[in-house]
Amino acid sequence: MVKAMGSAQTNSQSARAPSAPEISAMPKMPVMRRHGGNQVSIGQYNERLVLSLLRSSGGMTKAELARHTHLSAQTITVIVNRLEAEGLVIAGRKQRGRVGQPSTPYTLNPTGLMTIGLKIGRRQLDYLAMAFDGAVLARQTFRFEHPFPHIIMETIKKTLPDFLDSLPPHWRQKLMGCGLAMPNALSGWETALGVEEGSLAGWDEVDVCAEISQITGCPVQVMNDVTAACLAELNFGIGRQYRDFLYIYVGSLVGGGLVLDSQLQTGQRGNVAALAPMPISVAGGNQPPLLLDRASLIHLERLFVAAELDHQTTCRDQIFTGPYKALYDKWLNEAADALAFSIVAAASFLDLDAVILDAAIAPENLSDLFTKVHEALADYSTVGLHLPEILQGTQGYDARVLGDAFLPISDHYAADTSRLVKDL
Repeated sequence: MVKAMGSAQTNSQSARAPSAPEISAMPKMPVMRRHGGNQVSIGQYNERLVLSLLRSSGGMTKAELARHTHLSAQTITVIVNRLEAEGLVIAGRKQRGRVGQPSTPYTLNPTGLMTIGLKIGRRQLDYLAMAFDGAVLARQTFRFEHPFPHIIMETIKKTLPDFLDSLPPHWRQKLMGCGLAMPNALSGWETALGVEEGSLAGWDEVDVCAEISQITGCPVQVMNDVTAACLAELNFGIGRQYRDFLYIYVGSLVGGGLVLDSQLQTGQRGNVAALAPMPISVAGGNQPPLLLDRASLIHLERLFVAAELDHQTTCRDQIFTGPYKALYDKWLNEAADALAFSIVAAASFLDLDAVILDAAIAPENLSDLFTKVHEALADYSTVGLHLPEILQGTQGYDARVLGDAFLPISDHYAADTSRLVKDL
């Protein structure tokens, strides 16, 4: 009986439909833990939001701030009063002649604090002192042939203390921080910069921020130079009018910055919109040309050198004429084609409002480049794409040093939504 039951059970099992294969459990993946904002972080964000509105508008009353932020009148009053007590905002003259009680506009306090910006470029070192409202208080420039670390660091050690001492004492007491703008991994660009292999390796051994902090006595923040230029355009230029834009800066090399939802994007490694090494054609078995090979000022300088002209002209605020103009026109066509290619490529994966094009050349020369890029874009099909508005930048050569001087202010007082949610 037992045997028969066992046989029957076996037959019954064999008659069933085959069972579904076992699904192995998904491997556990590391999860980036995050937590939301608390009352402190939300309160700090609201303060930053008020300061950002006052910066972009030039001044607002408490009622106007309440309307723009959707915060209660009581909350705005508490925030503005606290910022005024901290010396970051000041009250203007009461506005009379309107319906209701006279209202008082509030603006940023220009003397609330000061920052210093340092920009290390291929041939130039720039210092700039900036007031809280963005006004330039002082600036100084030093030129050199190549960005060798020992030369630049020695220059900083000798001249930065004198630059600080030249500022009035009441400004030096308000120094809150320094911003440093320089290319990423400067030691890796020997070939592009035309210097001996390994001659820039010293940059890997130098702690530039620590050296500057020791001189100034305040914290130093570093940012890629073109990202800093994008920060300047976002806060002081036409970028204030656009929510999402790609920023392209033509300098010794060529680079970019990206703004999404009115926030500057830097990325985990500070390498967002690194356009210089972008290929501008299919490899096809050979190393394709890069954007920096066509649209950088180094490429233009090489044309000048080949014609035995002064290659340093590109770093000056001059309009190209005579033999320079003929070579500039040649460069212009190549650069415009390469930039147009990169703009269409960007539009294929980013839904942008605008692309802002700026350069370290005279405004008239930049206008020529801007026009040529527009013409080159007409050769590309944009079916299925939204081609963003193409705009000419407003900050020019000063963009990078303005951005790095503003960096400490932005870090401490800009309305960055990412600060509402923090990594654990």
